[in-house]
Amino acid sequence: MDNTILQNLARLFEGEHEVTLSTKDGSSVTLSIKTVVKLPEVLEEIPDVGSIRNIPRVGATPQLQVSADETRVPPSDLIIDDELTTWTIGGGGETLRDGVHTGAGYVNELLWYQHSLYGRVGTDWYQFIDSAWTFIGTDDPTDDPAPPVGDARYVSATAGSNSNDGTVEAPWATIPYALSQMLPTQILYLREGVFSGSTNRIDNSVTAVPSGNSWLEPITISAFPGETVTIQQAWGYSSITLRGAFGSAHYLIFQDIIFDGVNNTNENVDIIHLGGGPSEEVSHIRFLRCEVKNAWSMGITLGGSNGDTPFNEIVQCVFHHNGLNLNPSCLCQLHAIYCVTSRLLIEDSIVHDNYGTPISCYDNAGSLKVYENIIRGNIVYDNHALPGAGPGANLENAGILVAWGDGNQIYNNFCFRNDIGFQIYTNASNTKVYHNTAYGNVTSGFHFQYMLGDAILKNNIAYNNPTPVVEADSIGGVVIASNNITADPSFVDAAAGDFRLQSGSVARNAGANLLAVVPTDANGVARDTVPDCGALEFV
Repeated sequence: MDNTILQNLARLFEGEHEVTLSTKDGSSVTLSIKTVVKLPEVLEEIPDVGSIRNIPRVGATPQLQVSADETRVPPSDLIIDDELTTWTIGGGGETLRDGVHTGAGYVNELLWYQHSLYGRVGTDWYQFIDSAWTFIGTDDPTDDPAPPVGDARYVSATAGSNSNDGTVEAPWATIPYALSQMLPTQILYLREGVFSGSTNRIDNSVTAVPSGNSWLEPITISAFPGETVTIQQAWGYSSITLRGAFGSAHYLIFQDIIFDGVNNTNENVDIIHLGGGPSEEVSHIRFLRCEVKNAWSMGITLGGSNGDTPFNEIVQCVFHHNGLNLNPSCLCQLHAIYCVTSRLLIEDSIVHDNYGTPISCYDNAGSLKVYENIIRGNIVYDNHALPGAGPGANLENAGILVAWGDGNQIYNNFCFRNDIGFQIYTNASNTKVYHNTAYGNVTSGFHFQYMLGDAILKNNIAYNNPTPVVEADSIGGVVIASNNITADPSFVDAAAGDFRLQSGSVARNAGANLLAVVPTDANGVARDTVPDCGALEFV
């Protein structure tokens, strides 16, 4: 990836952002949140991206009051809710007061980093642990990323043994065995190195895979902070296989891990495969800040013909160079992310240089299972169809494709230099396509075809595509389009991946009020009732 593009991608996320919080009585406060990005030195490393839209439900109210510009919030009223991905204030009855508060009991800054919530009071830092704020020192948590406090176990590919007790001094040797020993709320740390071979594949038909109890009590499988951990796919096996037919699996978090398919050339095996068994037996699996690369087939598949696999999450991940099987006899379509399921969240991820369709929510028969998925805040670029003469060759593949279901939402995404930017396709209905940016795609920015019901296209930018919007061969729906920009939107530097708007842009204040669905832009900046079009607000 070009360093200039990396810098511009980082600019979309990094900095201090303001979030407006509303109370039940109609008043509001503005909360300043700091987001941290560490750029990788090389492509294979993962950016450590903070996100104000991915703060988990903490389960109880913080015990410190929150300073937000010139107001404060009663501690009993702060609710952090990842199911709705919003911040809300409710009840309490305390009057908001003027003045910036710096004394004990007030948080001057909130920081989301390494999947933990931190608060600064003056020069003191606190971490939110077990429903309370815990003092951790005066150093910025981002300066020296220490392991989160928790009940940790360890596994090492070079210094472990499965006869050990899993402590930091005596780690286990293989991931499946270590995972089978875990309990809800525990963290399994993978130490520096490469985990390879079939003995390191996670497959609940071979070794029992435990579940967490909730997002408050998950089981977390994580690279040890500051260390690089790679799981290499064994030939003929997925690195992770969780199927409902083999037993339930839920509330698992995989974070900061590189999944590499370089050793597999079996076209029928994905790097990660979830579902394909009884309905809702595999759910609530989160991939956070992971990298998935070099898949011969799919990077990740969710769901299958035998049942739904709902409520899973792909957050702040990087997918690149997947779908590498260029065999012309391959009877397959290859994708980085292939979703045949419902209520999946794909958020704040970077998907580039893959063959086939990089994000494909699609089925090809039976019931309409692809419904109520949310795809938001992603950066999707330089993905193309398979070269050669196979069944998938030379097709026009979209950066983001949704079909075969109802009520899917696509917003705040960037799709550029793909074959098609966005495609709403066979048997799709009630699809909301809001505040996206499509630029420089080979054939079209937005393509609608064979829909079963209507699609709503609002507040988007489609520029420098040969055709901004294609609507063809609908079987039951139409495109309800308004407030979209196809003229030059005056990006700061689109060729370098910088899609910020300049002050004189025709996209400024050209949008319809969609605050109920899209209250912030891709960078977390609050939108108002007359928003800018595209994925970014002018700031």
